[in-house]
Amino acid sequence: MSQEPSMHITSIEFGQLFQQYKSQFVIIARSYVRDAMVAEDLVMNCFISFWENRDKIESSQNIPSYILVSIKRRCLNWLRDQSIHLKIQEDIHNSTLRLISSRIETLEANDPSSLFLEEISGIIEHELEKMPNQTRLVFIASRFEEKTYNEIGELFGLSFNQVSFEIRKATQILRLSLKDYLPLLALLNIFPFLF
Repeated sequence: MSQEPSMHITSIEFGQLFQQYKSQFVIIARSYVRDAMVAEDLVMNCFISFWENRDKIESSQNIPSYILVSIKRRCLNWLRDQSIHLKIQEDIHNSTLRLISSRIETLEANDPSSLFLEEISGIIEHELEKMPNQTRLVFIASRFEEKTYNEIGELFGLSFNQVSFEIRKATQILRLSLKDYLPLLALLNIFPFLF
């Protein structure tokens, strides 16, 4: 098996080759990668690679063609790398977009008033259970059964002032236990009987 003789090119010949073809090769590379600096780097790397491997290249090889093929190959590899990079960025972007969309849907689906409703209702229920029986019954009749002060007075045998006192007392107890929630309740107009 005979081996082709390797290429022997002097540094002067290489310098002339570089001067003659570099600009044209950069234009070609830029037409592929659409980035002047990247094109410049790819062409320079191809010239350097050629110079470093000149002893391994067959002497019959057309040097400008050899370098041009190398440039096209490097452009292709660079474009593939960019494609992979952009795909990864797109996946990250899509994942982030899905996460943000999910958060938006969650916020839109949750009525702000319902976020604390269960907790507030539990506090009200607990405080009502602790109230004296008459205070609790008067308050429930007024605020939940929507009875008038006169109807409550007749129902429990209390005067108008006694009914008013019991309702104020219950409201004061509830306001004190819900003090952290009052601004929110007022803003959202939840449990208006506390105001």
